[in-house]
Amino acid sequence: MARGIGRPLRRGAAFQVPAASKMQTAPERAAKRSFVDGFDTRNSRSIVALPPTGRRSTDNLKMLSSLLKRLASPPRAEAPADSGHERARLALAALLIRVARSDRDYAEQEKSQIDIVLSRRFGLQAGEAENLRLRAEKIEEEALDSVQFTRAIKESVPFEERFGIVEELWEVALADGTRDHDEDGIMRLAVKLLGVNDRDSALARQSAAKRIG
Repeated sequence: MARGIGRPLRRGAAFQVPAASKMQTAPERAAKRSFVDGFDTRNSRSIVALPPTGRRSTDNLKMLSSLLKRLASPPRAEAPADSGHERARLALAALLIRVARSDRDYAEQEKSQIDIVLSRRFGLQAGEAENLRLRAEKIEEEALDSVQFTRAIKESVPFEERFGIVEELWEVALADGTRDHDEDGIMRLAVKLLGVNDRDSALARQSAAKRIG
């Protein structure tokens, strides 16, 4: 007779799951609802928590889910070129916002600097850059991690040009005139995910500090 934990089953007896194990706790039910179209949209950061009252409309949820899926999924070979370009624009904007929000103070100076960066890099008018930032703010709020953003950027930006991306991230991190431990942490992570080394990141920080005065 095979040995196991507890008493062996009688021949022909059916194994029954205890009733207690079939019950889901409240956190388990909440976690199950947090997956939208297979993408984990749980917000693990209190600094951008959703408003406590009211529900988002179904249309807003569908829009956010669609944008998140586009960032999380690799581009299809048959997808038009401008589709990848849009992914990269949203990804960079969202990553800039994540850096700005990491110190729990999303200051107006940081928003303005993000708009400046987006205008300069993508040749946008002021209103266009602001609209891109507002769209990316919604995406950043829902995204659980930064990997999807850096992946989309790496798919569109050659390695030799990523120094400029890191420099722009530092422009936003330094825009409010202070250095924060959490900002430094998200910068180290973003730089690593983009494949840029610490020495080049330090040079990019110095260049960014000179640019923004």
